[in-house]
Amino acid sequence: MLDTLRYAKRLQNAGFNQEQAEAQAEALRDEISESVATREQLENATQRLDAKIEGVEQRLSAEIKSLRWAIGLLAGLVAAVLGITTAVLIKLLI
Repeated sequence: MLDTLRYAKRLQNAGFNQEQAEAQAEALRDEISESVATREQLENATQRLDAKIEGVEQRLSAEIKSLRWAIGLLAGLVAAVLGITTAVLIKLLI
């Protein structure tokens, strides 16, 4: 965080009077505190992101399970069609 006393002293060393230096330091502190996120705000944002990521992971897991089931079903159908085709070809050739 900004050390306003040290900053004000640096301004005084550069030629500002004490009142000007203190006003400048306070104004800078106020501007910085309004534009910088607090630790609590960052923690809250992190928790919200974690929750969203967890939701996405759960949805992806469910989709992957559905796709595995569909691929298994498709593989079974392909095997059945090949089996039937093979049986028909054998009957035709014999």
